[in-house]
Amino acid sequence: MNKGIYIEITPFFPTSESFRGPFIYDQVKAIIDTNKFDRVLVFRPCSTNNPTKDYQYKGIEVHYFPIKTLPANFFVSLFDQWNIKSFLSRLAEVGVDIQAIKVAHSHVSRNGIYANALKEINNNIITILQHHDLDPYNLILSKKSNFRFNLRFNSKRNIELFNKIDLHIGVSNNVIDNLKSFPSHGNNETYGPYLQALNKVKNLKSPVLKKTYVLYNGVNTNIFHQKNIQKDNIFTIGCIGNFLALKSQITLIKAIDTIIKTNQSEKIRVIFIGTGVCFNECVKYVHKHNLSDYISFRKEIQHEKLADFYNSLDLFILPSIFEGFGCVFTEAYACGVPFMACYGQAISELLPQNDWNKWLIQPGNYLELANRILEYKEKHYKQTLNQDYDINSLIKKFIKELNL
Repeated sequence: MNKGIYIEITPFFPTSESFRGPFIYDQVKAIIDTNKFDRVLVFRPCSTNNPTKDYQYKGIEVHYFPIKTLPANFFVSLFDQWNIKSFLSRLAEVGVDIQAIKVAHSHVSRNGIYANALKEINNNIITILQHHDLDPYNLILSKKSNFRFNLRFNSKRNIELFNKIDLHIGVSNNVIDNLKSFPSHGNNETYGPYLQALNKVKNLKSPVLKKTYVLYNGVNTNIFHQKNIQKDNIFTIGCIGNFLALKSQITLIKAIDTIIKTNQSEKIRVIFIGTGVCFNECVKYVHKHNLSDYISFRKEIQHEKLADFYNSLDLFILPSIFEGFGCVFTEAYACGVPFMACYGQAISELLPQNDWNKWLIQPGNYLELANRILEYKEKHYKQTLNQDYDINSLIKKFIKELNL
């Protein structure tokens, strides 16, 4: 029996040189493992100025197709027709029969045009657009294009695109809330730059979405699980994330500064992993406040060693203030390490509400975070989640939802 083809169209997917996009690899692998499709193929857009060769990643076929775009997110739909032709041409070269496609699953706003193009050829295709962050209309993707006329132009084109999609996936309820509420914001949204950008697109028509579904970024529990690792007697906190203002690593640094000023004999350390525009600012703060004995920085960690890193921790903290979900939280949890985050962020959806005062802080409140850390360090209470986080289980439920 012909089970058909599942197409994923995504700008993110790991290569042998870069592990960017591991959550989409895990998703694709889990879809393959359901054995519901004859083939699962990945297509990635690439710049016409930087053509890239196809490759296989752990047995998964990845095919590139060239696209044209203006820099800095200006007039996003200008080259849509050219890009669609490029995509369809690449499908033909690879030998994909569009009539055999069951699902066209695109990731991140404008990539939905490719799913819609396939639907115009084969109306039986289920089109999916997956949104990974709290800015599904890409209002704050670039400061250089943050002009009223451009934001309004792009938003109108995205609304037209979104309304045609059969199913919108959000990696959290917060993402779906921002998606549906446009041109207003979701109930939990407080991030200043996003709210300011929304002011420039107010009075636009709201989208009329056919269907939405929350699919949390699951964890591959074959990789991320608890291990017996020898630890010393120093309470160790980990933080993984790009050093951006919205990740707010400085909040954690100030919390540790507060703890050390109260008790310099406190046995505590923090290990940061990541790079970004706020990295130097954080390093300078650590040096200025004599925190180098307590706080260290690593620019990266090999992915195959990530589970061991989580297992070496006593607590994981990322005080991000604009996070669509955050795989790092559930990866740490799967390794037996509890996490702390901010109120109103998507990861709080997985925590029972009566436990919020143990694990969550108000955004930027480093004094509150310092107290949370000391309380947990003393009491070591257990963290529990109210949602499944195993990728295979989540994907099985999702495929069943498609009703193929």
